[in-house]
This record gives sequence, structure tokens and C-alpha cells, in this order.
Amino acid sequence: MQDTFLIGHARRTRKLRQRQKQLDPEAYRLKVNTQRREHRLRTKFHVLTQKQAKRKNRSLIKKRETDRKRQKR
Repeated sequence: MQDTFLIGHARRTRKLRQRQKQLDPEAYRLKVNTQRREHRLRTKFHVLTQKQAKRKNRSLIKKRETDRKRQKR
């Protein structure tokens, strides 16, 4: 059921995009370029925040390990 919905949805959205492209190619091109640019910037920022989070997690793990060692002593 899920697969057929996704296939139908993809088909409908593709037809919609084709209609938009035929009606106003210039506006469609601007819209697509804007979407690409925003997505690129958004994912670039997201990647940076993920790396920062990973760095922070590593330091937290080290701190926990040292705390455990201190407690054992």
C-alpha cells in the first residue's frame, strides 16, 4: 500500500512540475534555482552543526570515562 502511494505521489508531482515548466519556463527556472541554493545552504549549515555535536559528544564521553576512573580510585 505504501509503495503504490509513493509511486502515485511521485507521478503526480512530476506532472505538476512539467505543467509549471510549460506554463512559465522562466519562473520555473528561478524557483528551482532558489530551491537548490536554499537547500545547499541549509544542508551546509546542518553538516556543520552535526560535526560540532559530534565533537561535543566526544568530550562528554571522555569526561564520563575520567569520572568513572576517579570514582573507582
